[in-house]
Amino acid sequence: MTPNLNPLDSPLEQQALQERYAAQLAAERTRLLYQGSLLPTLLMLLNGGLCAWLLWIPQHYLGVSIGLLWLLLLVAGRVIQVAAFDAAMPDRQAQAHWRRMFIFGSAVSGATLAAAAIMLVSEDNLIQQAWVFGLLGAATLSASVAYAVSLPAFLAYTLPCLLPPTAYLFVWNDGAQRGWGWFGLIFLGALLVVAWQVNRLTNRSLLRRFRNQELIETLQLAQSRSERLNQALTTEVGQRREAQQQLAQAHAELENRVQQRSRELDQANQALGKSEQRLALALEASGLGLWDWNLSTDEVYHTQLKELFGLEPEFMQAMLKQLRPRMHPEDVPRVKRAMIDHLKGRSDDYLVQYRIRHHEGHWLWIEDHGRAVERAADGSVLRMVGTRRDASRDIALSGQLELAGLVFDHSSEGILVLDAHCKVLTSNPAFSRITGLAADQLCGRSWWQLPCSRDARRCEASIRHAMDVEGSWQGALTETRLNGEQYGQWLQLIGVRNARGEVHQTIVLVTDVSARTGDHR
Repeated sequence: MTPNLNPLDSPLEQQALQERYAAQLAAERTRLLYQGSLLPTLLMLLNGGLCAWLLWIPQHYLGVSIGLLWLLLLVAGRVIQVAAFDAAMPDRQAQAHWRRMFIFGSAVSGATLAAAAIMLVSEDNLIQQAWVFGLLGAATLSASVAYAVSLPAFLAYTLPCLLPPTAYLFVWNDGAQRGWGWFGLIFLGALLVVAWQVNRLTNRSLLRRFRNQELIETLQLAQSRSERLNQALTTEVGQRREAQQQLAQAHAELENRVQQRSRELDQANQALGKSEQRLALALEASGLGLWDWNLSTDEVYHTQLKELFGLEPEFMQAMLKQLRPRMHPEDVPRVKRAMIDHLKGRSDDYLVQYRIRHHEGHWLWIEDHGRAVERAADGSVLRMVGTRRDASRDIALSGQLELAGLVFDHSSEGILVLDAHCKVLTSNPAFSRITGLAADQLCGRSWWQLPCSRDARRCEASIRHAMDVEGSWQGALTETRLNGEQYGQWLQLIGVRNARGEVHQTIVLVTDVSARTGDHR
């Protein structure tokens, strides 16, 4: 905390304070000079007017008039200077040029009074001298006391004001004039002592005020910090209370959630048991078996092993050691390639079909579909999970479908497949060869609107009736090819019914009989 300034402060401490507050002292002295200069300036104008009245005699008209005019201009300048300082912003008032301008004005004012005392005072009129010197001394005294807050301003005013007249009075040989000179020296000395005391007291008062202001600011800052601290403590206490309430509420909610979670887990376990039961039933009904392979130990877990391979689970516990020897030798490279591609990330799924020997000795087709579900940090697969099913029937059906496709493509009869609205779904090359219509000209069009179905449209009513009643129709027609050539055609329509007994597709068989039987129905 800053100690109070008192008269017992040491010179070193006062010097340190002077240096510490030098800028503030200079600015405050300048402000005090301008604040205290208006009254001495007006008093100087009043005293100057009285002196002019006292000296207003014919031989002094010109000098007194010039002096009075100069005094008016000087006072006006000083007033304007004070008004300009008062109008300036506080930061601009602290600038040094204001102090220099005031000192210069003070010196001009002091020199003006000295010139008036030398040139205008009568040398033989003692009473007039007393009045003039008294008025000028009063003006000097008031200004000196006001300017004493700054010794440079005081000296700039007092020395030009008193030294020249005092020196001039000592030059005179008259003893009375020398008496006025001694009076001027004594008056100057007294003013110097008074100014020094006033300046010292002012300086100490300003230092005390600055330090008190600093102390007040420090106390205000401490009070503000204390208030903020109290507010922060109050806020923290409130937050802690709120946190305790929230903690108690969270604890209660946690207990409720734990109880609810326990109930949910019980329900989930029950649902999981039911789901596992449903999954087992679904897998059993679909013929799918699950497998879970640990590649690190080669251990594998199977379901439906008995149904697929005719083996008990204890006879198939390792993938590579126990399953691979049962594979058909021709399929081992394909299985190995599919497995490697998936393990190296070249395929999203592991999907392969292979033959394996059943426990009873016959071969059956198996389809494996799996995926890597766990990998090590280096990317190597640690675990795979998938399904396995008997694909023997699918393979057989695929062969039959392939054979049927060959028959469809290479048949000498034209074949069309129609949907429920008699629009063409597909056609074989023989139909295009017989009618001249390409496959892209047929697909999606109504069979009744084809150029090659003109004679069939004539029998549309009887054909639709037979299809609705019997599900088929056949007969001889005379149709026209795309090039306009007519030919004899044997037409057969066979309806394909869905599970509800509705005809949802129709097979159209077209035979060109013109070469064998001629053109007839």
